[in-house]
Amino acid sequence: LSGKGVMVVDGDYMQELMLEKQIVASITVVSTIEDAIDRLSNGEADVVLTPRMSALYYLEKKGIANIELSAQSIHSTEYCFAFANGNKALLAKFTEGLKVIEASGEYRQIQEKWLGIYGAREKDSRAVFRYLATITMPLLVILLLVFIWSWTLRRQVARKTRELQQSEAQFRSLVEGAPTGIFVQSDGKFDYLNDEASQLFGATSIVQLFNKPVLDLIDKSAHENYSRCVGALSPENKQPALAIVIRRIDGIKVPVEVTVAPIDYRGKDSALVFVHDITEKLRLNEQLQQAQKMEAIGQLAGGVAHDYNNMLGVILGYTEMALDSVDKEAPPHEYLSEIHKAALRSAEITGQLLAFARKQTIAPRILDMNETIDGMLKMLRRLIGEAISLAWVPGSGNLAVKMDPTQINQILANLCVNARDAMSGAGKLLIETTAVAFDEDYCSDHPGTLTGDYVQLSVSDDGCGIDAAVKDKIFEPFFTTKSVGKGTGLGLATVFGIVKQNHGFINVYSEIGEGTTFKIYIPMHDVHHVQMLKSPAIEPVAGSGETILIVEDDPSILRMASKMLTRAGYAVIATDSPTEAIRQGENSAQKIDLLLTDVVMPEMNGRELFDKLQICRPGLRCLFMSGYTANVIAQHGVLKEGINFVAKPFSNADLVKAVREALVRPT
Repeated sequence: LSGKGVMVVDGDYMQELMLEKQIVASITVVSTIEDAIDRLSNGEADVVLTPRMSALYYLEKKGIANIELSAQSIHSTEYCFAFANGNKALLAKFTEGLKVIEASGEYRQIQEKWLGIYGAREKDSRAVFRYLATITMPLLVILLLVFIWSWTLRRQVARKTRELQQSEAQFRSLVEGAPTGIFVQSDGKFDYLNDEASQLFGATSIVQLFNKPVLDLIDKSAHENYSRCVGALSPENKQPALAIVIRRIDGIKVPVEVTVAPIDYRGKDSALVFVHDITEKLRLNEQLQQAQKMEAIGQLAGGVAHDYNNMLGVILGYTEMALDSVDKEAPPHEYLSEIHKAALRSAEITGQLLAFARKQTIAPRILDMNETIDGMLKMLRRLIGEAISLAWVPGSGNLAVKMDPTQINQILANLCVNARDAMSGAGKLLIETTAVAFDEDYCSDHPGTLTGDYVQLSVSDDGCGIDAAVKDKIFEPFFTTKSVGKGTGLGLATVFGIVKQNHGFINVYSEIGEGTTFKIYIPMHDVHHVQMLKSPAIEPVAGSGETILIVEDDPSILRMASKMLTRAGYAVIATDSPTEAIRQGENSAQKIDLLLTDVVMPEMNGRELFDKLQICRPGLRCLFMSGYTANVIAQHGVLKEGINFVAKPFSNADLVKAVREALVRPT
């Protein structure tokens, strides 16, 4: 108010307050409130300090509109009703009546009459509205907050519901489309199955199995193990996979592997069971075990054959020399002939063992399968006899393979003899060839096969057939269904070994009483890029004094080979030590035309010996001899290029022929 024109009523409290507060202003004192209001309306002052009710009264009475009341009072005075102390009954009655006249509006009228208008009268509708607004606004705010919270909650629930539905749909899609059978077991019964599980149990629809006891479709032999596995389920106790046998609806037994886990399904403690058909897995395991067994037997057979070959070589060699020195009419000649025959038969058996073990040393060459078989037909007809009809159906096109021709001879001879015995001396035998090709789809369905082009050799008979119970054993050495003395059990083992050695495979199809077919597949060679090779026949020729250096750690074979070559007209230097052989080779005065060496020896192998001798004797020829294949001269039984080899046991003619071939072959 400092510096303003202030008007007060004479004797009023406001005059005293101005003086008390020492407010520096232009103060005008008037006699009445009405005079102060009129003069303020006429602009004679900036402000009038007066009671609010009095000012409102005169403003309404005079209809003055150019004066504005302040929103805040400088000094407040409270009005009240007063009663004599102790007059509580009157106070209570008055208070009750006051409430009545306040509610009816009469109180306001009385106040305006005696005390003046305290504030501008609001219209009833505006007052009601303000009253309602005062009450309803908090409610509206609360309702708005509740609506927002409810709307947010509904959105979250809707989102979670959608996510749950999507998750359930994805889970159901995964379960329904899973390649493994899945079912839920509740209270010992099927509560849910996917299509794969339904098919595995032989059902055409899930309805056939729903609510049916699970144990009804499990073989009795597995009831105890399966029940124990399901009974022990808990979140902390994981159960390992269990191999059991189920019994389909049609009664067929199927080996399966089940894995069980706990699950809360529709509010019940249940078991989630994964069931997988392991028929193919078991079949592959059997094949692997069979292959491993055959490999182990082959290793054993190869080792035995090697030792026997050395002994048989001595027996054969000395028997032949003895036969040459005894008159044919003398009794010892007959005895020696029988010994010689038995030794040859024994050599055949060890040869079959080596063939099965894939340790038979071979010299493969490119040849036409049809031409090779054509040259064997007369021999095969003599082998099977006249009572059996032999039909030969050669295939057309390229049927070139890379094999040792003697191996094809061994395959056909063994298969035809087996067919002859199966037909009891009379029947029909069919030999066929054709070109076939195997793709990845075929190989994936037939373990053990490889993609590529093959020459198929089939031998079929209409004999008694092979029992399915022994079919898996027919290629094992010494396994035979023939009576004692009728077979050694090495025929099919030999065929198996030869086929594997040539990177092929063999299939057998047989029905009891209908006959058997063996189908052999050998990798095909492109005839346009190779030339058919035919080895020229070299007859055994006596030596002309050539010097042969023989190195053999077995004294018996060393002496026998020395005698054989000496009798054939060769000069022989014999030693059982590679070191001594090297010393002989370093003697420049010593003539040596050919090295005849064993492959496996204690000090060094034959290949190493030959390499050392070539240093001091360039151009030296070499002939290796061994009872079985060795990697130093052969790879997987196939002779390396340019290697001369004679297999133990050898006859006098075999040795002389091999020596002559080594001497005349170009280096």
